[in-house]
Amino acid sequence: MYAYRLVKLARKSLLSFDHGDRRTPSDFSRAADGFIWLTRFYYLFVVYSIALSGSSALQFQNASRGPPTHPQWPITLLSELTGTGWLAHVTTISIVSVAVAALAMVFPRVLIWRLGVFLYLFLFVTLQNSYGSLGHGNHVILYVSFALLFLPPIDKTERRSGRMPRKNVMACIAVLWFTQSLILITYTLSGFWKIWRSNLDILTSDGMVRTLLDRATEDTVNIPPLLPFFAQQEYLAQFMLIVTVYVQFFALLAVFRPHLHRPFGIALIFFHLGSGWLMNISFSRNVLMVGLFIALSPMAPVRFSLSGLVQSLPLIGIPFRARARRRPHA
Repeated sequence: MYAYRLVKLARKSLLSFDHGDRRTPSDFSRAADGFIWLTRFYYLFVVYSIALSGSSALQFQNASRGPPTHPQWPITLLSELTGTGWLAHVTTISIVSVAVAALAMVFPRVLIWRLGVFLYLFLFVTLQNSYGSLGHGNHVILYVSFALLFLPPIDKTERRSGRMPRKNVMACIAVLWFTQSLILITYTLSGFWKIWRSNLDILTSDGMVRTLLDRATEDTVNIPPLLPFFAQQEYLAQFMLIVTVYVQFFALLAVFRPHLHRPFGIALIFFHLGSGWLMNISFSRNVLMVGLFIALSPMAPVRFSLSGLVQSLPLIGIPFRARARRRPHA
């Protein structure tokens, strides 16, 4: 009986939806249309990143460093099917991929263009990680391209009426949730790892300061601009760490609580900016993915509601939700 009550409490406090948000069919239609526009901006970013010259571009020239020394299985499979000669045509591949990504931006509901973008990013990431080390900077953008493969095509009914039928609307909303889940689960795993690896040491008053100083000793030449200040502000730094771990650990739950989409998205963006200014750790593409699909989520409430935000917070919102449930009976 005790275990049953504990599970019931956890379900209500962690997995419950926003009961105060009642969406109409027109609300879902607007959200689906908004999501399609977000996908257009995503593919615009891919076009820009592939066409861009420089170290931050998503070009095969940046991923290739000669024959792979530790090839991932997709590179091995491709080499067995076509030989290693394809590495000599990375410029041509990048140019073709710019055109494919541009077509995906203009026609985001056509599967072949989205599939082309996914295959390009898939090969780019696997080639980039085929030289004995793994980088995570481009994983999220790859996850998003995979999720977008499931967008519904434009059927005859939609072509005639110019409006999405209900099944396509709900399919777009499902893909939106899938996209958000793939993005946010990376943060939940990161938050869990921070807690597990530290053995709750992050809860000590100087946990963040020691982390910053350890990072500074690894690179004494490139000292982050804000590190000297926050290294002297023990309690402020520790408060920032606890808020960050809280948001990361419960990030995946935000998918089911629309009131948390924008606040958690903004918090995660500031987390990445702070990581760059405090520890020289930059995940610029994560910032864009979080900004597009979380902070600008079309499922988020149009108007900000402080009560909705507080009640939606995991654990913290339990007493506020209980009070809201008692209020109609008072």
